[in-house]
Amino acid sequence: MTDWNQVEATVSIGGSECKFTTIYLKQVFNGHHVFDIGVLCPPLPGENIWYNERESMIAMQGQSVVIRMKHVISGDESIFKGIITEIGMDGERGVSGTIHYRGCSPTVLLESGKTMDSFMDYTLSAIVGEVVKNYGNGVEIVNKPLFNEQIPYVQMHEETGYEFLRRIAYQYGEWFYYDGQKLHFGNPQKDKNETVTYDVELETVSFGSRIAPFHYSRHDYMAEDDRPLYADDSARVNGINTYLANAIRTSESIYQSPTTLYNKAIVGHPVHMNRLLEFEKGRDTASLVWLRGKSKTCRVRIGEPIAVKIPASMCNRRDLGQYRVMSVIHEVDKNGVYSNTFEGIPASMERIPVNNVVIPEAHPMLAKVISNADPESQGRVKVQFVWQEEQDKTTNWIRVRSLDAGSSEVVSKNRGFVFIPEEGDQVLVGFELNNPSRPFVSGSLFHRQNGEGGKVNNNIKSIITRSGHTLEFNDDKDGFWGITIKDNENNLIQLSTKKQEITIASLKKITLKSENISISASKELDVESGENIRVKAVNNLSVLSKEMNTEIDETCSVNAKVIDGVAEKVSIQSTKENMELVSGKEVRTNSKAKKIRLS
Repeated sequence: MTDWNQVEATVSIGGSECKFTTIYLKQVFNGHHVFDIGVLCPPLPGENIWYNERESMIAMQGQSVVIRMKHVISGDESIFKGIITEIGMDGERGVSGTIHYRGCSPTVLLESGKTMDSFMDYTLSAIVGEVVKNYGNGVEIVNKPLFNEQIPYVQMHEETGYEFLRRIAYQYGEWFYYDGQKLHFGNPQKDKNETVTYDVELETVSFGSRIAPFHYSRHDYMAEDDRPLYADDSARVNGINTYLANAIRTSESIYQSPTTLYNKAIVGHPVHMNRLLEFEKGRDTASLVWLRGKSKTCRVRIGEPIAVKIPASMCNRRDLGQYRVMSVIHEVDKNGVYSNTFEGIPASMERIPVNNVVIPEAHPMLAKVISNADPESQGRVKVQFVWQEEQDKTTNWIRVRSLDAGSSEVVSKNRGFVFIPEEGDQVLVGFELNNPSRPFVSGSLFHRQNGEGGKVNNNIKSIITRSGHTLEFNDDKDGFWGITIKDNENNLIQLSTKKQEITIASLKKITLKSENISISASKELDVESGENIRVKAVNNLSVLSKEMNTEIDETCSVNAKVIDGVAEKVSIQSTKENMELVSGKEVRTNSKAKKIRLS
């Protein structure tokens, strides 16, 4: 039988070829690739590893590595490029020792450390490009996502660049993997099959299927349109083969109960959520059928499809199907003997199942209001977190929590408490569902420069607007105990609980208008003016009193077409000057006693 295990393998470190004793290379889809290259020092003088300067060995960290594996028989070749991240020196039982060069794929360059960032009104491609530029340390990427719609706001939250890209690839149904030479975000369309046959290139093969629930739906809400969003599992999944079709049919018959969850990925349109649920369903469908095996050929490459055959002598149906490799472990010994173990899913599926993706949870954070000029006049604001200042970024327009907000049959807008934070205010930002891409203002905060609290004994409660309009509640029983409404010009209304009085004051004018106005005092009513008092009635003016005293310092004038005066007794006196009675015609005096006394 042909020896398929034999390969010509070479290892290059920093451009120089290195003799190895073992090669171990693990490649996974949507994850870092790791390798371990063993170099055994022969037991000759000066060649024991302990003769090597440890500092010079450690200096090998960060060097580039190229592993080439070429089959002696077929000439098929696989290439891997990586970076040394760890050096190990092992000795045992007096043997000269082994040096281990361990490392990862260049994807590790995206692991600069956890950080914060945000992206407003970006496409997925633009987000990926900026993340790789800012946090990739020179790593290159083929950036071709399928989802190309604009996303209102996405927040990178306490994640490395790699963790963030892995997460958004999962949420938006994109491929994200390293093929050994290039990092891909999006499907690279590597669909050429490599045929492998059981008991020829394949030493072992394991085919399996499972069932899973598929009756699920997703909900969301677009506040700017006041529109609930809904997507269900009716979406059609492309690429289903006969194995998958049977697994789905059984799954749907067993798991009949519907379930629903809130949508985690941010979308800008209802259609986008349907697409994302279609992606999710495709990903779940792809995980229903798998193939595992151990092979002798390095033609089994990560992310690429293989066509698996069964020898004709073993079955009537030779074709076991086509499978895309999701993980593969390559091993080569010092004699060039090669083997690998791998796992794959149906190659026809457009979506790739991904496990163990961490979705970060956000907790309340401080921010500063940058703008409250909502272009849609919905009372939203843009805020800037502290970590956004250096990047000169902000959130998108986000809602502000209120004690009461809504509408009614009478009030179509702004029913409730309307207190939109001012630009420059410090606010506390919460996150719906703890999702870092769903911020909202939960409240405002005072700080050293703008807060003074409720004064002594916390007696003062107040509402003060930007221009100084004030509603103040004072609970100081030894001070001004009461309520004050005033503006910056000291026009005010004061309710004194202590004095049991109400004061209304204005620098210019006070106007009362109503169909009816009643002023009642149980004891005294004083009306005083620094200059003039005018009383005007369009029809009648009535003054009713038990007694009436009128004191005028200078002149009293009464003008009317008709003046009638009736009293039981009338006394008119001029204490100094003459009294004049002037009439345009006659002056008549009448007395029931028929007497007129002149003295």
